[in-house]
Amino acid sequence: MISLFSILLCFALISPTYSGYAKKDVSKNLKVPTPDENGNIPTLNKFGFLYEDVFIDPFTKDFIIYSTQGTKKILEIGAGYGNLSLEILKGGVAAVINDLEPRHLDIIKQRIPRSLLEKTEFKAGSFPGDLDFPEGSLDAVFCRVLQFLPGKDIERGLEKVMKWLKPGGRLYILLPTIYVDTASKKVRESFDKKRKAGDPWPGMNTATSDIYPKTIAYNMPETIHIFDMDVIVNALFRISFEILRVGYFDRYYRFTGETSSGKQGLGVIAVKPGVDTEKKNED
Repeated sequence: MISLFSILLCFALISPTYSGYAKKDVSKNLKVPTPDENGNIPTLNKFGFLYEDVFIDPFTKDFIIYSTQGTKKILEIGAGYGNLSLEILKGGVAAVINDLEPRHLDIIKQRIPRSLLEKTEFKAGSFPGDLDFPEGSLDAVFCRVLQFLPGKDIERGLEKVMKWLKPGGRLYILLPTIYVDTASKKVRESFDKKRKAGDPWPGMNTATSDIYPKTIAYNMPETIHIFDMDVIVNALFRISFEILRVGYFDRYYRFTGETSSGKQGLGVIAVKPGVDTEKKNED
């Protein structure tokens, strides 16, 4: 399989739909940083890493398959350098691409083939505050940024996504977990203590340096939000989502080049209640 990361098509004169920041000339000096030996590509705004391999976990694979079946409109929140967006755009999807960092969107613009730009909309800004869409206008949302949000913003964001999705539409979420092998003992003890005390967000405001090695923590915020399965599932239930699939997956090798227990990543596929009319018609 040819890596999407190796494809870099520059169309600086093309002007797709932009929202959330002023149109401007794309800097030709912007480029995707070189990945480290484990495939980690640092973001430009120090909000973590992206990966060369878009098929890194089963939940992302499911999103690609689901999004490219039929004619759909999707939103990717926290798109980074656009590897996932590029993959689904090839399947005929209409995509809204969001990222907090406008330079990331400029890089994605350079990478998108001319033939796909008419189906692409860019929205710079933070989730959930800077994003809004008409009710029932999206078929699927892919989100990988909840670890950077406090609990109240996560709940507000989930409420917004519930509104944006069509009945039967899907929300895909990827999260870091309390089971990251490099997390310190005090992190796990604090998490367990808060959970037993009834805190719905026991992993909020966890020091990044207590979770990840320096080779990862240097490009992260000082604190992040970590999860286990119960925390995110309960939050989704509070907003009245249905859970189609939830589970852990192994991404430890992204930090050290090794493998481990298989619970370092957490994925969820949540569904807005209602009839997926497209799927019903296909059946």
